[in-house]
Amino acid sequence: NNGEQIVINEILNQIHNEGIDLSKYDSDNNGFIDAIVCIDTLNVNRYVSASSSNMYWAFCYYNYYLNNKTNKLYKYNDVSMLTYLWMGYDFLKETENGYNGDETNLYTYIHEFGHALGAIDYYDTTYNKSFEKCLGGLDIMDSTLGDHNPYTKMNYGWIDKTRLLVSDSTTSLTLNSFTKSGDSLIIANDFDETLGIYQEYYLMMYYTNTDLNKKYGGYFSTNGILLYKINASLMYYPTYNKYDVFFNNDAISFTNSQNLIRLIKDDKDNYLFTKNCSIQNEYVNDFPYNFYILDMNDDKVNIIFSKNNK
Repeated sequence: NNGEQIVINEILNQIHNEGIDLSKYDSDNNGFIDAIVCIDTLNVNRYVSASSSNMYWAFCYYNYYLNNKTNKLYKYNDVSMLTYLWMGYDFLKETENGYNGDETNLYTYIHEFGHALGAIDYYDTTYNKSFEKCLGGLDIMDSTLGDHNPYTKMNYGWIDKTRLLVSDSTTSLTLNSFTKSGDSLIIANDFDETLGIYQEYYLMMYYTNTDLNKKYGGYFSTNGILLYKINASLMYYPTYNKYDVFFNNDAISFTNSQNLIRLIKDDKDNYLFTKNCSIQNEYVNDFPYNFYILDMNDDKVNIIFSKNNK
């Protein structure tokens, strides 16, 4: 089942023998090449499987192919292969009906490289059909649709315009289009700034049906607010001597109503908040503010927040 790892290590060996210094691709100097992308020309149409052990699919995985003599990972210029992406060229032509589209489709590539950057799957990987309790498929790391959400981009260190809403009085705020600016808003009752994004809070962004969101039809036909509930609380894992987020979006997490990330619906059971919408009753007591949309266009939305005293 490690056939693709054998292939990639053979490629690295050839590159190394040609005199290319692979250590320059280890930017954090941890002894591993940051990421390797291998694009094959196998016919994906003939072999449809979601198994990461299937060389005809697309996946991100970690190398465990060992040198028989040393029983350790192969080294090239004192670095080894760890994170790698394996994807078929056919995915560049992926459509709903197969892999023969006329336009280039990068969504599978973006999704898999998201794993290499550190994001997990936001769909239920136990396949218990619990999508409605997570993101409803509406994310590049869920059903490979649209853009990355604010939480993911903050994890990547890609955005620096996130703001924390802290006010006991009525406040008017403008949110710019997230796709165009990376603007977003953290909303929490008790936010510990020392923990940053690795705790429990709400995250609001202004969705516009533009750019990556619009490319393949978009999630929605209009603009509006998306509101996420995040629980990225950290846990220490002694086996690996590291901290990591405790929750994910698998169905087992639903038993205690905890997910890493989920979309909150409005009172009409829609994910997209537009004018005259309010938050779903399930979250009214937990959400720190009432909010009302004044106006919006393709660039920004103006919102009034007032403290929720419930």
